[in-house]
Amino acid sequence: MELKLQRLRQIINGCSSALVTYSGGIDSAFLLKVAVEQLGSQVVAMTALSPSFPSYEKERAVELAREIGARHLIVESHELQDPNYRANRGDRCYFCKSELYEISRRKAAELGLKTIFNGTHRDDL
Repeated sequence: MELKLQRLRQIINGCSSALVTYSGGIDSAFLLKVAVEQLGSQVVAMTALSPSFPSYEKERAVELAREIGARHLIVESHELQDPNYRANRGDRCYFCKSELYEISRRKAAELGLKTIFNGTHRDDL
């Protein structure tokens, strides 16, 4: 585990700035914490909200980002407008993530952030 954490720190340190897609869950919170430890104020957390994101999770995400010491942005996501997402087939997550990454690209460019990180782990693939 220590080697994996060391490698994560090396990867993050190789970046000058980053946007972290952040849901407030364990994976994205861990990634955000390590990114803030390594890059400080050059990291921005971004949470995308939509009707599919429970409001109680938003409150926890905001609180946890504050505890971590991260700048945190809340943006609107509109995956429910995509008929492919609404079809609720086995590939639904693809369309949700596609929306998230498009929003992330625009927001990172707007803020001048060079890298986008997300908390996807191998089991999600």
